[in-house]
Amino acid sequence: MPLAYDHIYWDLLEPARSTRHPLTANVSFKEELTQLPFSPYEIDKLQESESYSDDLVNLEVQAFNAMDGLFKSNNGRYDVKGEPNQTLAIEVLYSNAYLKAKEKNHASHR
Repeated sequence: MPLAYDHIYWDLLEPARSTRHPLTANVSFKEELTQLPFSPYEIDKLQESESYSDDLVNLEVQAFNAMDGLFKSNNGRYDVKGEPNQTLAIEVLYSNAYLKAKEKNHASHR
């Protein structure tokens, strides 16, 4: 993780970014959250929000892979190759599952 990345960081070009914000130990986002003063309720809400976001991402990944002609095998990986399927991609992104996931994700950010 870059040191003091909460200051001007993302707008800097290299090498200024690395010079001003050298990398420190790798820390996962979840680990970093445990170091912050969140209440158990807030942690639960963050985990709930992450779950809803993951649901959306999984459907979007399915749609993107369909556009590339990659489909899930029984092991859950996108390693079955076929013809790109734009119709399936559109169906996934306009499905009730996607709209419900989007609604839950939006509601969790209120």
